[in-house]
Amino acid sequence: MPNTPKTRRTVSLLCTLVLAFQLPTASAQTDEVNFPAGVVESHQMIPMRDGARLSAWLYFPAADGKWPVLFEQRYASLTGRGTREAAARLSASGYVVAMVNFRGAGLSEGTWQGYRALGWGSLQDGYDTCEWLAAQTWSTGKVGTFGSSQGGYAQNFLAVSRPPHLVAQYMVDTGLSLFQEGYRIGGTTRPERFYSMRDVCRVPEHNDALTREWFEHPHYDDYWRDEDCSLHFNRMNVPCFTIGSWWSTSTYTPPKSKCVSATAAKSTKWCATPWTKRYLDHARVKPTLHWPPRPVTTPLQAWMHPRPWPQHRSHKTTHVRRR
Repeated sequence: MPNTPKTRRTVSLLCTLVLAFQLPTASAQTDEVNFPAGVVESHQMIPMRDGARLSAWLYFPAADGKWPVLFEQRYASLTGRGTREAAARLSASGYVVAMVNFRGAGLSEGTWQGYRALGWGSLQDGYDTCEWLAAQTWSTGKVGTFGSSQGGYAQNFLAVSRPPHLVAQYMVDTGLSLFQEGYRIGGTTRPERFYSMRDVCRVPEHNDALTREWFEHPHYDDYWRDEDCSLHFNRMNVPCFTIGSWWSTSTYTPPKSKCVSATAAKSTKWCATPWTKRYLDHARVKPTLHWPPRPVTTPLQAWMHPRPWPQHRSHKTTHVRRR
């Protein structure tokens, strides 16, 4: 989709009409969403250090003033009804909420390169986004992050880059290494996982180029070390609450609370759950959740997790509490 100046203006009547033409899915739902009273939705292009701008949907509480900011980074669409309503509800609790697309995804400018632009190299899109949000007139300067899966990976990259205004993180079923937990997940390469990413790219051919680049590095080398957060635990100094499912690929991710810097370890918590990655779906259909006597299903897992279960000082529950 072409990125025109009109798509980069903040929401107004004219912008609404433009988006009605360029983003039929989002605009068609404009009258259908159910936001809390007074919450305002606005589109913003956030500038990065190289001049590219990332597409963000901002949600403001009803009252005027300065607010702490919460943001999530995704490559997936941010214009679905459920996503927008969830962000608006969160905003109504007293936050500015920013939903931001990765570089090259959705309406975001720049070349799509997956998580690489979120890291600690020449491009640090997560860092730049965090600091831009902190500097706005409606911000208190305190920024937190949230998200699961892709939104969790993005937070780990952000933690390594250490933006000064990042104060806390909340992540669910995430990962640390794009080689072990992405490209070679389960010990084999699944090309269809990568080819389908064309669907989220502003320029689909960018994903074709990235996929070819990945296949030029079939083994763990310096290329993949640049996307391995587990090599930089000593830089992670932000308090974090992590939820991980034993029946998901996050089983292979060590509890972050065991690995982060001493500064963050005192306020970092890790919660293990007895469901799969799609934990909410499973929680809805089962009145109780079964904890296995030992959360291993293969010899590899038994070798990787020799510790007794449950973990020392852990608390076990068989139900999900909903507020």
